[in-house]
Amino acid sequence: MQGRLRLVLEAHSAELNHHRRYELEIGKNLFGSWTLTVRHGRCGSRCQETIFTDDSPVELQRVALDRLRRRRSAMRRIGCDYTIVETFGGSESTWRDWFPKTLLSEFASEDELAYEIAC
Repeated sequence: MQGRLRLVLEAHSAELNHHRRYELEIGKNLFGSWTLTVRHGRCGSRCQETIFTDDSPVELQRVALDRLRRRRSAMRRIGCDYTIVETFGGSESTWRDWFPKTLLSEFASEDELAYEIAC
């Protein structure tokens, strides 16, 4: 995959035995189409994977934002919040194009978010 961005979220609760991972990966395939790969499952185990492909990034951005918005309600649904544990690729402007800073900041503090995206 060319020019990819990867965002990894994890939710942990020892009391509830919840250890979940959620990963979004965005890029272009060899045919020039945009792809969004969504991986999710229990940390340390094989994740389920869904791949979305489109010639325009607009539809994939909508799917990615819908998936992230769903992760915001994790505390109510599973009893623990997701936090950003890894980001990869792209510049800060590329991240802003795909994900509003206000949405990403719900998974990390502003300082952590700036550091994660800069690295």
